[in-house]
Amino acid sequence: MSHLPPQAARAVVPRPGGICRFGLLCALLAGCAKQPEINRPPPVPKAEADRIVAERFNADRCITNEFIPAPGSAPLPRLVPTRPLRVGLQWLFTGDAAPWLVAQRLGFFSDEGLDVKLEEGGPGRNVLVGLVMGRIDVYLGYPDSALSMITSRTGADLKIICASLKDSGVGWIGLDRTIPPNRRSTRKITAADLRGRRLGVQPEADFLFQYLCDQLGLAPSEVREMSEGATPDALITGALDYFEGLRSDQPRLLERKGYDNWTFLPLSDLGYHSYLDVSVVTADFCRREPDVLARYVAALDRSIRYIAAHPHEAAEITVASIPGDPGTVAEMEARIRREILLCLGDGSEPPLFVSPAKVRNLVSILYRYHRIDLAAPP
Repeated sequence: MSHLPPQAARAVVPRPGGICRFGLLCALLAGCAKQPEINRPPPVPKAEADRIVAERFNADRCITNEFIPAPGSAPLPRLVPTRPLRVGLQWLFTGDAAPWLVAQRLGFFSDEGLDVKLEEGGPGRNVLVGLVMGRIDVYLGYPDSALSMITSRTGADLKIICASLKDSGVGWIGLDRTIPPNRRSTRKITAADLRGRRLGVQPEADFLFQYLCDQLGLAPSEVREMSEGATPDALITGALDYFEGLRSDQPRLLERKGYDNWTFLPLSDLGYHSYLDVSVVTADFCRREPDVLARYVAALDRSIRYIAAHPHEAAEITVASIPGDPGTVAEMEARIRREILLCLGDGSEPPLFVSPAKVRNLVSILYRYHRIDLAAPP
């Protein structure tokens, strides 16, 4: 299923009943209920948050793009002997893992001299802590989680070495009931559409709801905040008017049930810019194994370019690599075609590149809404 990024204050603790990609507890979460009245602290003013981030957050310390292949550069020589590399996903295998699954199946990792072991995450598997403890070599997951650990008072010395998706794709999904369900909607969601409506909110992602209201100038009394589950069933039944989710994922669930008339309001349109699926290592591993990491990133770069040129074949590989019910190849191909555009970006930066300015903006938002701790320097 889908997820929204688990947010900072609880970032290193998996939440199987909350914000999740995999939705293992869909049946328990499918209903929705009115949220209890929440007394949230007001957000930190943007100017103050930006100032504190500039003073206390060193992006250069936790981000490196040294392993991103330069355009037109020659392939690196294969490592000899083959080196093992343990990659731990924060979630279960889904379509988001296509670059890794394709690189594994087509031998892109082995061509670099790497013996990569992909480990699923999910409930009860604290992958980020596993990275710090040395159980895995590369954490693959949400930037919010890594940034929370990096910026906390007891944080770890971590490095973000690449990001596969250049947008989180999070936002609010609605159904355009002015047209038949089998028609595509071109309707753009506005503040007027949300006013007086029931908005689903993923558990512990309430700060995104607060951010949405602040950016659109909506007072809390003008919208009804509802607790939602992992699937958009409540949207279909009319229990919700808008569902918080990912553009790359939930629409396929709606389309599977015959609802092509979905609409989407991306938070990126309102200034919430976040990467998704970042690869993170300890600073010590980065210093000790630069050759390994350069080959790891090169294999991912090759995989992304293969997927862009062969989306159908990539969908077949991804479906065949995921246990259980990953959906049909056609559904996976539709998702891959949407997500590969986020991998490639707009051309302003190469695939897998991580912009320090973009990360600083994300840290500022997380700090403004009390999702991370920026300890004052000693």
